[in-house]
Amino acid sequence: MMMRQGLCALVASEGDIEVVGEAGNGQELLDLLLVHGADLVLMDLDMPVLNGLDTTQAMARQYPDIRILMLTMHAEPALMKRCIQAGATGYLLKTADQDELLKAIRRVAAGKTYVDQDMPRQDGGSAAPEFVRLASLTAREKEILTLIARGKSNPEIAAELFVSIKTIDTHRSNLMRKLDIHQVALLTQFALKTGLI
Repeated sequence: MMMRQGLCALVASEGDIEVVGEAGNGQELLDLLLVHGADLVLMDLDMPVLNGLDTTQAMARQYPDIRILMLTMHAEPALMKRCIQAGATGYLLKTADQDELLKAIRRVAAGKTYVDQDMPRQDGGSAAPEFVRLASLTAREKEILTLIARGKSNPEIAAELFVSIKTIDTHRSNLMRKLDIHQVALLTQFALKTGLI
């Protein structure tokens, strides 16, 4: 609780950031979001009642436009991968200093991705670029990428998601541009590599 209050005070002291609420667990957060909207949630992975990963998955379904920045002590690539697959757009270690925290918040709030520079990669390098690219996609774009990789056509995806074919075309173009992948076979490879399918 003391750490949460300190984070709130630090973030609220910045003129361009407004703190609209704080929650002690994932269920409290979901309840809070029903009352107060938010552009970004700073999410702890280790929370009681409903942990950060489950809360992120629930938020991605209910509030796909809210950006999620994970704040954690776990420098594990496999866990980062699961958070990004669940819908997080940033992953920051609790060892980060105040400047890096604020940089990550602003970056994620602006619709970009952020992965802590100290995150190890499985091969010993820095965080895998595929997961940085995956984190740049919205929850809806990840959903559409998964369906494309499963061999569904745009009309089939539109019918499944109850949206127009034009909407799917737009999402498809956006995700291809963000990933810089323009062939279905390569999109499928990317989805496989990042564990979406």
